Amino acid sequence: MNVFKIDKYIAYYLGYLWADGNLYKSNIALEIVRTDYDQISDVIKKIGIKNIYYRHRKNSKRICKPSANIYISSVKISRILSLFDYRIKSNEQPTKILTKIPLELHRYFYLGLFDGDGSFSVKQKVVSFTYASTYTQKYDFIENLFKTLNIEIYNIYRYKKEKSRSSVITICNWWDLTKLIEYLYPNNYEFGLKRKYDKCVIIKSAKPQHMKRNIDKNLIKECINLNVIEMSKKLNCSIDHCYVLKREYYKSIGCSNDDIKKIYANERVKKLKSEKLTEQQILEIHNHIIVDGMMGTEIKKYFNLNSFKIHRFYETNYIQKIINEHYKTTINYDTIKSKLKYNKVFTLEELTEIKNSTYDDMIVKYNITERIYINIKKKKGNKYEILDY
Repeated sequence: MNVFKIDKYIAYYLGYLWADGNLYKSNIALEIVRTDYDQISDVIKKIGIKNIYYRHRKNSKRICKPSANIYISSVKISRILSLFDYRIKSNEQPTKILTKIPLELHRYFYLGLFDGDGSFSVKQKVVSFTYASTYTQKYDFIENLFKTLNIEIYNIYRYKKEKSRSSVITICNWWDLTKLIEYLYPNNYEFGLKRKYDKCVIIKSAKPQHMKRNIDKNLIKECINLNVIEMSKKLNCSIDHCYVLKREYYKSIGCSNDDIKKIYANERVKKLKSEKLTEQQILEIHNHIIVDGMMGTEIKKYFNLNSFKIHRFYETNYIQKIINEHYKTTINYDTIKSKLKYNKVFTLEELTEIKNSTYDDMIVKYNITERIYINIKKKKGNKYEILDY
């Protein structure tokens, strides 16, 4: 295997190796399910890898499928891959290796990457694509791909659990998802995991019904200032489709992506003002969230609001301006939102008291769960620390 002479098969292997591979000293290993290996065995043979080991792990906690270990032992290749961040890929992006791969072969790298850590799903005509990685993973390289393909609606989520942390980037929009599928499989199936290609064929056939009817452009223009819920009722189409229609309309009149984001922000301001929230109420909501640890549902009931989402509340410039002027400082709203992933926030004095007290005493005083209490006792209290203005 010569990684300097990159063809489509090596590009695919490098993508798969980035997703599921492992470098240890001079050893390069790619372990995959046996049935998946059977589908890409021709690719592995064309690359020139001959060391394939089969095994079936035994685990009492979960069922393990038979696997194939695609194995290379080479100091030279290992050093080359290390230069392209393969040894530290859990915390890096494949930017360096993508610069080495010719642009026309990038799609094979992404095909291998998504065969390894990507998944396509369709359930009752609800379609999705998900790429999973580590909690700290930066997704600029995938976002750049999406921008190139004109994919506009996607989300990034980061999950923290007691024993694991992870993140995903997802597409749940049929129009954008088909753009990705057509990029990966422009000439139908060529090579790779056939089961994922078959799933993509099903996704492409799950075309939303409302795409069959042409919506009058004048009617779209009349509804453009409505929020997506009202717009979907007026046009009798899905909320996802309304987002697409709004974006297409704004782009048709020369708006950039940044302009569209500002328009959406202004729509949120209008919604907040329609709730008739005064500046005093906004400051009260802020204090209830930060000081009392109230969550969105509690705020909604307390102030009798139609709808309320904390992260949207702090994303609005109109809200930020009121809070900043009141406290006469610039508050880090990204930090606030990260704190609000947890149900409670405390001062340093309260955290110290919780650490030095029993759970039975603290559950009464602070109404905390056992998980929060254990996390604070384990010196993970910075998750719940209140911000100091």
